[in-house]
Amino acid sequence: MNSTRKRVVGLVASACLIGGWGCGDSKPAVSATRNEVNVKGIVTVKGKPVSAGDVVFDPSNFQRAEAPRTAPIGKDGTYTIKTLSGDNQVTIRGPEVDKNSELQFARERFDVKDGDTIDVKFLEGK
Repeated sequence: MNSTRKRVVGLVASACLIGGWGCGDSKPAVSATRNEVNVKGIVTVKGKPVSAGDVVFDPSNFQRAEAPRTAPIGKDGTYTIKTLSGDNQVTIRGPEVDKNSELQFARERFDVKDGDTIDVKFLEGK
């Protein structure tokens, strides 16, 4: 990639990041519970299991300041995590994100309950 194209791509990416910074909620909707629950499931991107990286459940909001919970994703796309019940915003980190820039901003929200099986699906239909 030539240097002019790299600059243009960098400027466009920066503009999107700055433009979207104030848009939308950065934390899940209101939930005040501090009840920890166990959740499991499979993480997929475009219908295929993610084979490496981490799944991140963020239960924080203005009524409960909590750190995100992180769990490794197995080679078959499975994960098991302990998080707070109620609203959680879910993201992934790892090689799949590095390969696909759309995943850097991909988020899913779930209303988590104890024992849930939550299959986290990113970029379905693309």
